[in-house]
Amino acid sequence: MSIELSNQQIENLFAFVKEKYVRYIDVQYELVDHLATAIEEEMNQDDQLSFEAALKEVYARFPITGFDKFLREKEKAMISYWRRKIGSIIMQYLSLPKLVMTMMLLVLYGTLTSIHSKWSLGLCFTLCIAALIYSLFFINNGSNNSTSNYLVLQKFNQISGGGTLALLPLCFANVLPSFNSLSPLMFTSWQFYLVTLFCTISTVLVHASIFEFPKIIKQEIDNKYAHLNIKLA
Repeated sequence: MSIELSNQQIENLFAFVKEKYVRYIDVQYELVDHLATAIEEEMNQDDQLSFEAALKEVYARFPITGFDKFLREKEKAMISYWRRKIGSIIMQYLSLPKLVMTMMLLVLYGTLTSIHSKWSLGLCFTLCIAALIYSLFFINNGSNNSTSNYLVLQKFNQISGGGTLALLPLCFANVLPSFNSLSPLMFTSWQFYLVTLFCTISTVLVHASIFEFPKIIKQEIDNKYAHLNIKLA
């Protein structure tokens, strides 16, 4: 008869993982599952081996830094995963049918920038902030959940919200030096195209944040993290 860990021993594993400074709940579950499987294998091979001794043997397989390397690898993998996932969503705006909307936005903002440059600048800044705020609100508005408690949520928030913020210095570093509220704002050709493109990208990000990103994070939670009972707005 194969040995299986008791509920109390599983709880002990959770306590052990937390003591090793693994604060992400989703990573805790993954580590506990990994440790439990390895411990059961050890105890089935040697039925005289205690739970504590088996845990010590299994943990000894990790580097001297404990779970730090495992956690760093999970963080890198999650960042890479969300970049690909979110990138694939953004790329949909360059193909039909969303391409039509993108082209219409380019024409709209190009016309707006040529007519009233200052209003265009203010709008694109507002759009960037709106996309960031919505992303933060959506992720943090769940019941009794915090982004910092789950690696999957923290990295999603970092990629989806951080990508929006990254656009700000790219645009305004080239435009703001010539911005003077007391005189008409005259753009060079480079600045004109930059602001037009920036406004379009910002609007696409707002649209994706509201209509596309919630779908993929909810799908991810439902498919892989249903056992964590993560509540999202």
